[in-house]
Amino acid sequence: MNMINKIDKVEQIIEARKQILELPKDRMVSDVQAPSPFTNIPSRALSDKYILTHPSALQVLCVICSYCNGQSGIAYPNQLTVAKRLARSQPAISRQFNNLVKWGYIEKVRQENPLRVRGPKGASWRVI
Repeated sequence: MNMINKIDKVEQIIEARKQILELPKDRMVSDVQAPSPFTNIPSRALSDKYILTHPSALQVLCVICSYCNGQSGIAYPNQLTVAKRLARSQPAISRQFNNLVKWGYIEKVRQENPLRVRGPKGASWRVI
């Protein structure tokens, strides 16, 4: 395969990924893009009466899961990132984080450290 064919193939892959990740501009809630094209969420969330009566909690859980490492279940987004993705306020997202902790969907595995020079500064969460 020559170099031009390889470049064309890469461009096709980039375009296909863009089509999967992006909604039409008139339907997007925010301009913050998802980190991956698909998200795994706990299937029990779809039959939990607490989650189903709080659709915002389900949305927050989905966003957290979109940042989740598939092997360890660890997610790293902070509340402000989730708020930007959903076009909501940080206090509203904080309430949903608290609900998800209370209902047993996520747990904090590392506290935030604003003094940290390198690496993640925010809290880390495990999806249960």
